[in-house]
Amino acid sequence: MKVTVLFGQRKGQYEGEYGIDAIECISENELEENPGYMHERREKLEAEGDYDGLALIALEVDEAAIRAIMFPGASAIPATVIGQAD
Repeated sequence: MKVTVLFGQRKGQYEGEYGIDAIECISENELEENPGYMHERREKLEAEGDYDGLALIALEVDEAAIRAIMFPGASAIPATVIGQAD
């Protein structure tokens, strides 16, 4: 699954005052429905002037791994039968 993240570096009084913020993200499905949304969001933040830098970055994410975290299930514990217990 492709995810687009809007990252920004806030203006600070000294270098390193703020870390990089992950401001907003959108999945490829949402982006198909509203392709200009993230660009509009970046332009709005640029106009507000609170960030030194803003960037839209595309990430490829393993959807199965996300689902495994969101919906954990019971996992089997392997065992070998070695005989009848006393």
